[in-house]
Amino acid sequence: MKKKTQYHIEQTADLKYTLKQQGLHNQFRVRHDQKEETFVPHFAIDGDKIYADLPGMRETNTELTQCVNNFVIKMLFAYGRNVRFIVPITQTQLEEMKGEEILETIQQILNISTDMTTLIDSVQPVLLKCKQQQEDGIDIDIAKHYLKKVLDAQIDPQIKQRMEKVVVEGELTESLEKSAQLVSMMAKKEFLMKFASKLVIFDPMDRPIPNADENCALSREDFNSLIDALSPSTNVICNVPMNNGLHERILSRIQEENKTCITITESYVKQAKQQGSKFNKQLSENDQIMEYLQSLQFLSMYKLVPDVEEKFALFNDFILANIKIIQSA
Repeated sequence: MKKKTQYHIEQTADLKYTLKQQGLHNQFRVRHDQKEETFVPHFAIDGDKIYADLPGMRETNTELTQCVNNFVIKMLFAYGRNVRFIVPITQTQLEEMKGEEILETIQQILNISTDMTTLIDSVQPVLLKCKQQQEDGIDIDIAKHYLKKVLDAQIDPQIKQRMEKVVVEGELTESLEKSAQLVSMMAKKEFLMKFASKLVIFDPMDRPIPNADENCALSREDFNSLIDALSPSTNVICNVPMNNGLHERILSRIQEENKTCITITESYVKQAKQQGSKFNKQLSENDQIMEYLQSLQFLSMYKLVPDVEEKFALFNDFILANIKIIQSA
């Protein structure tokens, strides 16, 4: 007998009825075995709001599918009047300390934005799939504490490692870059702590969590009001979203190109100092350097990668400064 894929929405009659009453039935498909089945963006309309269920980071999409998703979602940001982010977290993820999974979801949102300070006001974490009638219940303050602890365990080792590298390694340009990375990590930690403090509990069926005597869950009406009250993130700050693996490959490629171009520049400066007026090469005529600058400029202009504007400005200043050094050699 062929096994039929089952979905949460098919398994829970009450939930199906509730969503049907809201006109949202069969809009989002979540598999019963908790595997994701969002390969392209799915949408549901509720009044003047459009909810978008975006692809996660762990699917085995092809890069072509990923590129399609990137530009579809980019169009949402370009034409949307405002954007807010709902970040679902399950009680099981907290209890089992699955910080890596939670941080990956947050990181994808951070990849989309160029301003963490503004972005936090547009993000709402939500604790879902909470158990009912537990002996100890579930307290929202305890849930927030656990979330902070889980996120701390992810970001603190990264900060410690970066601090050690800033102190020990590198020449001036490398140290400046690593110092900037450390500042960015500290800002990320501040974002994560504010994120955890905003956590709320919500049950799509408006059931009391953990029980009727001590209900910690927001009602559907209160949750809608909370989303409406979020500060909208305008399309100005939104980059093309991408999964974390693709994002890391792009950043890695930028870093490799940056190191190569710095090496070429240092070689030019060294030769210019040795040969004096006989040296006739120009950094502005080096194809690899110019292509890298043009690539950074393009990525910066269309906000395709976070922090690329700063990388472009720093590298451009670096090249201009070294052109003067070569000319005066």
